[in-house]
Amino acid sequence: MDRRVPNAPPLFLFVVYQILGHLIFALAILPTLLFRLVLHVSPRTRPYPTWSLRRDLVIATGRLYLLCTTYTSLPRLPGNKAWQSDPIAHKATGHGTKVKLVEVPPATKEWIVGIASDSEEVVNPVPVPCFWTFCPREDLKVGDESALDGERVILYIAGGSWVMGHPQSTMFPYKFAKESGRRVFAVNHRKALSPETAFPAQLQDLTAAYAYLRSRGFVPENIIMIGDSSGGHLVLALSRYLSELSTERPTLDVGMPGALLLVSPSCDLGHAPHPLSSTDYLVPYLNNRAYPSLSRHYPPGARGANPYFSPAVCGTFRYLAAAQAAQRLVVWIQYGSVENLEKDIARLVQRMREDGVVADVDLIEGGVHLDAGIAYALRERGENSSWVRLIEAVKRYA
Repeated sequence: MDRRVPNAPPLFLFVVYQILGHLIFALAILPTLLFRLVLHVSPRTRPYPTWSLRRDLVIATGRLYLLCTTYTSLPRLPGNKAWQSDPIAHKATGHGTKVKLVEVPPATKEWIVGIASDSEEVVNPVPVPCFWTFCPREDLKVGDESALDGERVILYIAGGSWVMGHPQSTMFPYKFAKESGRRVFAVNHRKALSPETAFPAQLQDLTAAYAYLRSRGFVPENIIMIGDSSGGHLVLALSRYLSELSTERPTLDVGMPGALLLVSPSCDLGHAPHPLSSTDYLVPYLNNRAYPSLSRHYPPGARGANPYFSPAVCGTFRYLAAAQAAQRLVVWIQYGSVENLEKDIARLVQRMREDGVVADVDLIEGGVHLDAGIAYALRERGENSSWVRLIEAVKRYA
């Protein structure tokens, strides 16, 4: 265990850091946009030749905002907010959907084996806030009904560098529910901001959510797991764990999900976060703290040698190949050609295919990290839009 890892800052310091960060952002945004506007005149000085001016400015704004607000510290623990939905995001993007909070019971001992039981003197299963997002109809009024005959469900895990983010603060669960007609079960896992909430806390929470869906009558092949960024990383971790759990507990009827949809998944935590780049809005400062905070219960250097942290460089994917041979398991990965994680994800895909996994890859030319979110915000709706292609994949596989 690395006890030098910083925890979430005290409230007073966090407020001071955020005020200073937002003040710097307010002072720097106009010069930054003017600079980008001048450089955009020539395709040779743009970050990417085919980017529109709006895309260039939005990405530059996002990069500056993250730089100013994540440079100094980790975020705060969410507290009661973890158990609350986001009415603003719901009103803005969730028209026609309803949200139902469910307190998922802690994962029981029979579901906790191997790596999920690491550091059990500090990290233990707890109740998990999860949110049903659904379009009401005659046979689905509350949201938490048992599975209908043959019903498929989306298990959604949001990104946020393992230390921030709320699944209901993004448009994804609302849009997935509206476009696919499926129920979406979004998990608000613990954020790795303290010894008690570091890994394997996230794996315990996701296991509890999966077990809950099984208890509601959903069969494994009808569970579609979708994750973006660090959420994609956790989807891979959960699928690996379910395979190991099936071997360890053959009478538990764990099964494997019907599809893994990964959007710009983080997949190599063994190296330092990628540096600033003009072709992406990701900044390294949050992950400089998030990586060690997540893995604080493991020896230094373990992240690069543990497939639960760095599946792009270690471990095997034969468990996915075996699941594909036994059932119709889909692996679909979308990422951008100029995003900071591009090389990591390309290596992940290569290793999957070397192990016999059929991986359907959607490479977005000129795309950034989570490009579908940028395309949605910019209202890019053409056939080459990453947002349109993501929604098509959700409809196809869910």
